[in-house]
Amino acid sequence: MFTRTVQCCLHDDLEFRSRRVLKKPLITPRRLKLRVEFATKYLQWDMAKLQQVLWSNEAVLASMCTGD
Repeated sequence: MFTRTVQCCLHDDLEFRSRRVLKKPLITPRRLKLRVEFATKYLQWDMAKLQQVLWSNEAVLASMCTGD
């Protein structure tokens, strides 16, 4: 299969468009300060307190399904 064929299928059939990555700082100075404050607030917690925390994965997953 040719590269151009795959590109055309992705573009036309699946509506995948090419995008350029926006260059931005990974973390702003304000966010860095807030993260450090949050971490130092909970730094002294013992294992018993940490085990009471409800941990969750907040990642959003999207899947693309093609129509049959």
